[in-house]
Amino acid sequence: MSFTKSLLLAIIATLLLTYLFGNTVFSWLGVDIVVDDHVVEPIEGIAIAALVGVILFVVGLTIFISVFGTLILVLLAALAGLAFVGLTVFWPILLIGFIVWLLCKEPAPE
Repeated sequence: MSFTKSLLLAIIATLLLTYLFGNTVFSWLGVDIVVDDHVVEPIEGIAIAALVGVILFVVGLTIFISVFGTLILVLLAALAGLAFVGLTVFWPILLIGFIVWLLCKEPAPE
């Protein structure tokens, strides 16, 4: 089966299942979407519910990324600060160790 045919069948199956399950859920729960004293058709109600779901997903994803992005930025800043403090405190020891290493290393064989 070609990709286009599979994609078309998947889209049709998704639309049918969404319509059938949407109608069933709306009838079971007795939910009606009313706009200007007019009851919205079931397919329009499903579309509105799907749109609200997508909007809520995007808002949630934005908040999630913002919170964890901020946490990662704070952790990286703290690590950079610790590295800077470590270098400023221990630079004389590092300098002396480097000088000793330069003076004590064995010459390269020729």
